[in-house]
Amino acid sequence: MKILRCLVSGFFSQAARYHYTGKYVTVKEEFPFNVYKGSVIMYKKDYPKWVIFTEAMQDSIRDISVIEPHWLYELAPHYYEFGT
Repeated sequence: MKILRCLVSGFFSQAARYHYTGKYVTVKEEFPFNVYKGSVIMYKKDYPKWVIFTEAMQDSIRDISVIEPHWLYELAPHYYEFGT
């Protein structure tokens, strides 16, 4: 958990939530992305609800880590407000 929280503190601006359309949507800008074909998450039955990523390509995100949404408010209060 400590490693994931560390990643969130560095990649807080690259957070996304799972959308009912089957894509991930970035939290702030609401850009839709697919999961990169080579990602392990691509083969999960149920996608995680909240993730951070290190790279966004044209239509997909890669290097994904599963996070807890409250970590965003805890670790980046200057960037996120409750309810965003």
